[in-house]
Amino acid sequence: DLEHSYRTHQSLLEGSADLLGALMGREQDSNALYQVPFSPMLPVHQLPRTVMQPPYLELLIGAGENSGNGRELAANLLAARLLEMKAAGEITQWQDVVLLFRASTAFSFYEIALEEAGIPYVTVAGSGFYDRPEIRDLLNMLKALADPWDDLAMVGMLRSPAIGMSDPGITRLRWLNPTGGVLPLSHALSKDLNILEISDQKAAARARKLIDSLTPLVGRVPVADLLERLVATTFYRAILAGGEARGWRNLDKLLQDAAASGIISVHAYLEYLQRIRVVGAREGEAPGEAEAALQLMTIHKAKGLEFPVVVLADSGRSDRNFPSPWVLLPGMGAAFKPDRLEYTPLAMRYLKKLDADMDAAEKNRLIYVAMTRAVDKLIINGHFSFSREKYSCNGWLKEFLTVLALDADTLVNDNPQQPIILPGGQSLLVQIQTEKQPFMYLEPVSSTVMAGSVSTDLIVSLLAQSVVPVSSETPALLQNKERAPQSIVGKLLHIAVQSWRFPRNESEKQFIYRAALQYGLVNSKAREYAVEKVLLYLRRLQQHPLYQEINSADERHHEVPYGVEDQPDDDIGRLDILYRRGDTWKIVDFKTDRIKSLQEIDPTRQQRYHLQLERYARAVQDQLGVTPQAFICYLDVNNRIEVVAVSRIV
Repeated sequence: DLEHSYRTHQSLLEGSADLLGALMGREQDSNALYQVPFSPMLPVHQLPRTVMQPPYLELLIGAGENSGNGRELAANLLAARLLEMKAAGEITQWQDVVLLFRASTAFSFYEIALEEAGIPYVTVAGSGFYDRPEIRDLLNMLKALADPWDDLAMVGMLRSPAIGMSDPGITRLRWLNPTGGVLPLSHALSKDLNILEISDQKAAARARKLIDSLTPLVGRVPVADLLERLVATTFYRAILAGGEARGWRNLDKLLQDAAASGIISVHAYLEYLQRIRVVGAREGEAPGEAEAALQLMTIHKAKGLEFPVVVLADSGRSDRNFPSPWVLLPGMGAAFKPDRLEYTPLAMRYLKKLDADMDAAEKNRLIYVAMTRAVDKLIINGHFSFSREKYSCNGWLKEFLTVLALDADTLVNDNPQQPIILPGGQSLLVQIQTEKQPFMYLEPVSSTVMAGSVSTDLIVSLLAQSVVPVSSETPALLQNKERAPQSIVGKLLHIAVQSWRFPRNESEKQFIYRAALQYGLVNSKAREYAVEKVLLYLRRLQQHPLYQEINSADERHHEVPYGVEDQPDDDIGRLDILYRRGDTWKIVDFKTDRIKSLQEIDPTRQQRYHLQLERYARAVQDQLGVTPQAFICYLDVNNRIEVVAVSRIV
């Protein structure tokens, strides 16, 4: 019975054997001490257990200009393919699909693609999220506020870009005690700091200001509120604006998770996060009520498990080999090469050879475990990078191509339309993607002016104080329902506007439902009300000329954070939409206030909105050197949209 596979059907088993046999070898190599040759198994099942269409082996590749872009394209292609399989009935529940990785470092590329596709997922062994620099910085600051005597957390806070103290400055701060010995960093911040460099003195002042302003809130407000104030006080969104977009996503996710936890005690919240890290699971988006979620996990976590659809994700991951003058093998000994020695000692070469053999054998065992988890279909997903005038790849993907006698550059140029026939007669479907594709329900972002779009002159004339009639009929779903807080409705709307998503069916609404759950709307009636209200606002917006103006912009940015320090009052904000048509930049800020007419808006609130837009405009002017036009878009003025120009921009 050990020779029989009760898991995988015949076609997939034979196709996998062709690849594994070539990678692992079928005969024992006397020179490879740790090699375990591949031994094929006999199938018990002749056909797939699900309605799965051949080929049962697929190779999906994203070809980008660099590793990051290639990974993004690979994840995008995979998410699109999974949606196709779901629509065709090959995937009945998302819990039937697993993405397996050698390491968790590439999780974020796939999490972003799955979120954009609206595919619910759960990341297993995803503690890497909490090791991201932006998350680690915020948690260190949170720890330092809750326990100022935690010097390790205080060092993390001081070194973060929010404070920006140098390592020598932190060391000097630690030894400020005039009587000798070290000082707790929180205590040292209140001492005379003239010994520090000017830049470090300013950093210390920022740290003191942060601690003094937020420490009184610890344990008195929910952790989510404390984190929000921490982000605002440190201008952290603006700090992240200089890096990858996933930094913003990670920040938003941390805030949403904190809000969903409802925890007030910082210590209880940190213990809660520690339990999550130990268990090794976090939800990407809350699974839909009708079905569970796709899973992301490392290969080690998948041992002993099986799934109808297995994706060997990020197979182009390169091995990181850091040169070291030391080699240490448990049970074998250690070897060392002095810096000035011109040759490598024999012991060093021997141990390095053994280490390489052990590493190769472990990689083979991992890939065997990964590929044999599949019941009905195996998808190999990876990326190419473009360098030195051609495409190339690394890792397992490179080994697969070598086995198949394929060249990365040739594959991209030819992009084979027909499946490749493996030595055993089974087929391998190959797909190459060089540009990111929008998913079926997303509005594509246009980089050029669309034919027939609304002219700039027309939109300017509309925006003096325009009113565009939209059906005032209240949907039946919004009647006789338990209402959700309007503030939550506004947050959900901004999530949709941020990704520029306008759902058209139940499947496409799921991201709003999940966000509503994360914001604490556990009451189904209140949640349904909030989602339908957001959809109503989105439909109104699509019927307004402003939508066409924004959608056909030459350049468009959503939810743009900014912060200006060293003012009497720190200026912090987030622009809903900043876009450009020709040489003209425009800002639009969306408001979900329920009002009967603009004349009934409280003057104090109206003035606050106008001052807010003026600050936004000044921030854009400081960065771009041009004065933008600024508008407020009221989405619920007697069941209509009204757009108001903010003219007093200086």
